[in-house]
Amino acid sequence: MDANLNIRRGRKLALFSFLGGTLILVVFILTMNPSLLLIGYCYLLIAFFINLIFWSVLLLNAYKDKINRKGLLISAFLMLINIPIAIGYMNVGFYFQNVLRVTFVNSTGAHITKVETEGCAHILVKDLAPNENETVWIPISGDCEIMLNYQLGTEDKKEQVQGYVTSMGGGKMRYEIGAGNKK
Repeated sequence: MDANLNIRRGRKLALFSFLGGTLILVVFILTMNPSLLLIGYCYLLIAFFINLIFWSVLLLNAYKDKINRKGLLISAFLMLINIPIAIGYMNVGFYFQNVLRVTFVNSTGAHITKVETEGCAHILVKDLAPNENETVWIPISGDCEIMLNYQLGTEDKKEQVQGYVTSMGGGKMRYEIGAGNKK
């Protein structure tokens, strides 16, 4: 096979592997769709083996072809750069699996104050006007629940947002304050 063709293919494979993994990670972070984790892991395995095979071809060609050795080794190196990037992406995915993003919507019809979560984490949420919302990121460090405390007028209120959350159980949800339901 032509060495210049292999050099171009190696660089394109490195670039497309990077872009594909980045796209899956970004869409996962935006949607928190757990199916994308499975897709990402499958993509990682498939990309790893395809890159490993082509990386081996590049090294073999670099060994045989002294004239184009530098270009072949540079392409092989570019493919190796994706390994720490993939490990970093996996760590980011694991991080987001341990965070619950909750959008709190004030559906009480009145201004609420002293809004805060307890359970998995104590987080102060800003005071909310009627129909106003605020998204908070709640870290999950083990088995826990998420409760919401707030003040409606002079009355203290407490609602259960999520009864049971555990590590790797992160996600994205909407909670209507005062309605007692999750959406």
